Amino acid sequence: MSAMLTLEEAQARLLALAPVLPVEHVDVPGTLGRYLAEPLKARRTQPAAHVSAMDGYAVRGPDLGGPWNVIGESAAGHPCSGSVGAGQAVRISTGALVPDGADAVIVQEDVAREGDSLTLTGTPPSPPASTSGFVVRTSASTQSCCPQARESGLRSSRSPLQLDTGTLQCAASRG
Repeated sequence: MSAMLTLEEAQARLLALAPVLPVEHVDVPGTLGRYLAEPLKARRTQPAAHVSAMDGYAVRGPDLGGPWNVIGESAAGHPCSGSVGAGQAVRISTGALVPDGADAVIVQEDVAREGDSLTLTGTPPSPPASTSGFVVRTSASTQSCCPQARESGLRSSRSPLQLDTGTLQCAASRG
């Protein structure tokens, strides 16, 4: 009588008998129940630059205590052309590019504005030493060209093996 096969040995023998199917390219909705045949990489990073996650004022991290002088505005599709210096702030909308020199956004509910003067009325982020990126979606924070992000063999289904949101974002970015 021969020795029993280990699970791994049995699986390897069975897989060796299965034919390798050709690669098919399908749209994102067509991925349900399928496996990736090759690693999936995005064609671009998201977001492509630092953007604000909320409406407020873009400031420099070291200046979080205020007060500030408002020097401009940055809206989605209409970035501020200036650079934020010490004691300065730029009015910023959700999704707008964070202007040069700024690395934090104070939400509008935590400040009072009178003309171009801006003062803090709420609590600044804590601790102040780690404010870089506060309320800022940094470049490539959502996906960084899917850093070898999605290996082959992942299955798109409703099971625990399903492709996650990042994988589908990655697939969608490929067109």
